[in-house]
Amino acid sequence: MAQNIDQLFFAKNAKLKEEFTRLFHSLFTNPDDYLSVVRLLGKRRIGYTRKEIAEATTVAYGGGLTILLKALEASGFIEAYTPYKGTSRDVRYRLIDPFCLFYTHFLDTGRSTDPRFWQNNLRQPALTAWRGFAFENVCSLHIEQIKQALGISGVYTECSSWRSKQSAQGAQIDLVIDRADRVVNLCEMKFTADDFCIDKACDADLRHKLTAFIDETHCRSSVHLTLVTTFSLVRNEYSSRVQSVVTMDDLFR
Repeated sequence: MAQNIDQLFFAKNAKLKEEFTRLFHSLFTNPDDYLSVVRLLGKRRIGYTRKEIAEATTVAYGGGLTILLKALEASGFIEAYTPYKGTSRDVRYRLIDPFCLFYTHFLDTGRSTDPRFWQNNLRQPALTAWRGFAFENVCSLHIEQIKQALGISGVYTECSSWRSKQSAQGAQIDLVIDRADRVVNLCEMKFTADDFCIDKACDADLRHKLTAFIDETHCRSSVHLTLVTTFSLVRNEYSSRVQSVVTMDDLFR
């Protein structure tokens, strides 16, 4: 896989090195505005509000921006979402297309000068962090499969994300599944090369997230911690905190 990635993206005259700009020039009449918005959204995982997008790009806040965002959303490049218990004013837009995320993260940043970049950095923190982020994005694109694995396909749900505004330590939940049966699944997504093991530090982090979420949102539903991971969960003294486990196999059923 590493050799293929280098050959496709990082090698001299790589076939997909210029595909990003070619793609948008073939799809849209005014590609520069679309490219500037996509490049901006690629910089921050939680995305941006309409106002922030208008301030950071040359696209004017108004009808033109609305048309542009709707076109990108209809094409599957971005998604609009409302944070947990947010309002229409809190709607954010984030980049979800895997190819564009990869391109803006690695090739737009000047890291493509090394023709063996992926092979030479396989065990570096930058690529480890990227695998985790890419896995989270795959999970967010397979919410229906996650619901099916949890046995709640027939239950009305609202899916969102949540970020603490009060905790000094910071707390974030990438996927909150708010169910009509008065249960909230807080989905913690973890990519590992083996079964995931919750150690003392991870347990403390999970407890902090649960407490911060309940205290700040005043959630009255039952809160279930759900682990979405590559393979499975190692059973130990901390694993009982997790009520349900969804694996990568579940995402592709």
